[in-house]
Amino acid sequence: MKNISTLKKAIIIIYVFVFIFFSLVARSMLYVCLPNEYTLIKNIKIDSISTNMKKHGTSFILTFKDGNKTDYVTLADDTEMNIRTFRAIMTYGRGTIDLVRMENCKILGKCPEEYLLYDERFLCDSNNQCNYKDEHVKKYIFLLLITLFIFFMISYGFYKLFNSRFVNENPKSDIQK
Repeated sequence: MKNISTLKKAIIIIYVFVFIFFSLVARSMLYVCLPNEYTLIKNIKIDSISTNMKKHGTSFILTFKDGNKTDYVTLADDTEMNIRTFRAIMTYGRGTIDLVRMENCKILGKCPEEYLLYDERFLCDSNNQCNYKDEHVKKYIFLLLITLFIFFMISYGFYKLFNSRFVNENPKSDIQK
């Protein structure tokens, strides 16, 4: 059996981390792309609002009760919907929000119990069953394809590096000559 050099082991370890990162990103995009079951929950009373300040901006965590358990939704991005929701809560004293809860997902592994703000991304029927609009799904499919293309290009680069002369040189053979 051929002895694998330390440099090759390092390349393999780095590639495994890159693979894990891209697989997590792709899985989160698949939650949007695949038709999942979402339920609209109207007028959820907000129990508390906390602030999380970071370098890239402030996010607000809205805590609420769904049945007997306490859960939360995060207003992390500076999207128009998040800003409107926060202004409505703080300025007008609106203490309720409309949420969409993921019921069943069509992806391998355990489905996360996820709450999202009900906004223009969703289309709901009269039974309060929702799903993402086609435009939003198409955008995520495009982003998923770009992500896969970038992953394959990085994989090809790792393959070329792994099989390169620089990595495959045996330093002991140079010393013995």
